[in-house]
Amino acid sequence: MGRKLDLSGLTDDETEHVLQVVQRDFNLRKKEEERLSQSLQQVASSVERTIAKLTLSYLPGDKQQVVEGGCGDRLNVDFALIHKEQKKASEVDHTVLVVDVKDRVAIVVDDLADTCGTICHAADRLLLASATRVYVVLTHGFFSGPAISHINNACFEAVVVTNTTPQEDKMKHCSKTQVTDVSMTLAEAIRELTVGNLFPTCSVTSLYKSNF
Repeated sequence: MGRKLDLSGLTDDETEHVLQVVQRDFNLRKKEEERLSQSLQQVASSVERTIAKLTLSYLPGDKQQVVEGGCGDRLNVDFALIHKEQKKASEVDHTVLVVDVKDRVAIVVDDLADTCGTICHAADRLLLASATRVYVVLTHGFFSGPAISHINNACFEAVVVTNTTPQEDKMKHCSKTQVTDVSMTLAEAIRELTVGNLFPTCSVTSLYKSNF
């Protein structure tokens, strides 16, 4: 538990009491760290669900849809995998598509995009495999350098991204970009974490009661 305690001046009963208090404090700290770690994972999951919901609102009523990413189960659609090989950062050298996407709507899901080279390669690969349309869902859109130009020239129907970074200026130059606000989700998570420190019955879990 870190520093050693000098309990030589205490009686046996006092020593036992102090050790119990220290152990209880250690257990509470460990439990709180575990709860915080779980809460942060739930916040990340909530962001994914939020952008997935918004993406569905942009999709047509096609029955045949396939998701390239990790939220296929939540959307109740099939999952596909695009494996990329990079010789150096921000430059995709080769991509391999796993799963047949012919005549299907494809949704590319990624945690972040910087220059957007990866998602552009993914879209090209999906269309080459005869996907009918391609949408992109991102948690964080940094959109640096030639990113906006890449998006404008790419075959995306829409690029859905959260506002974890400011997007107003980017949207002025890219009509394909659609932004979903996650500020309330993050604010509620912080509130639940704060209240949870005082009232154990409160937790971030309460934010995830929807049936989505």
